[in-house]
Amino acid sequence: MVKQEISWHNIFLFFLIVTVGSLPLSPFLTSVGIIGSAVSWLFAGSLKGKKAGLIRSNDVWLFLGIYFLHIAGLLYTSDFTYAFHDLKVKLPLLVLPVIFVTAGPLTFTERRIILIFFTAAVVTSSIISASILLIPGRLNGEDVRQMAPFISHIRLALMVDLSIFTAFSFGLTAQRRWERYLLFGAGIWLVIFLFLLKSFTGLILFLVCLFVLIPVYQHKIPSFFWRR
Repeated sequence: MVKQEISWHNIFLFFLIVTVGSLPLSPFLTSVGIIGSAVSWLFAGSLKGKKAGLIRSNDVWLFLGIYFLHIAGLLYTSDFTYAFHDLKVKLPLLVLPVIFVTAGPLTFTERRIILIFFTAAVVTSSIISASILLIPGRLNGEDVRQMAPFISHIRLALMVDLSIFTAFSFGLTAQRRWERYLLFGAGIWLVIFLFLLKSFTGLILFLVCLFVLIPVYQHKIPSFFWRR
C-alpha cells in the first residue's frame, strides 16, 4: 500500500510539472497536465482526507466562488460562444485549487522542482517570443502583443513576473556558484524581456513586487557577491 501511495504521488507530481511547464508554451499540454493531475489525485490518498481538507480550507472556497461568479455571468451575456470559451480558459481556477488543497502538502524539494520547471518554461517561451522580433514582417506594425505566440501577452507577462522573483530568490540561496549565476542571468534576461513585451500590467506588478520584496531580501544581496 505504501509503495502504491508513493507511486501515485509521483505520478501526481509528474503531471503537476507537466502543467506548470506547459503554461507558457502549450495550452494543449496544460490541459493534459490538469487532466493527468486530476486522475492521479483521485487515486492518491483517501477520499475522507480530501473531503476534510476541502472543508477546512477557506482559500479554495474563494477560488471556487470566483469561478461560479463567472458562471453566473452567463445570465447577463449575449455572446455565449466567447462566454463558454472564457469558462474553459478559467477552468484551472476551479480544478487546481481543489487538487492542491486536498492532495496533501508538497515537500520543499518538490515545490522547488515545480518552480524551477515553471521558470525554465517561461525563459524558453521568452526566448522564442523575443526571436519573433528578429523575423522581418512577422509583427504587424508596432503590435508587440504578437510577440507571444502561445498565450496572451498579459498572461505571459504575469508569468514572467513570477519567474523573475523565483529566479532571484533561488539565486540568492543557491550554494553552487554556477547555479547562482545561471539563476541571476535568467532573472536579468526576464526583466529585459518584460520591457520588450511592453505589458503595462506586468510592469506595474513587477515594480510593486520589487518595492515590497527588496527590504525582505536586502540582507542576502551582499552575501551573494562575496560568495565564491
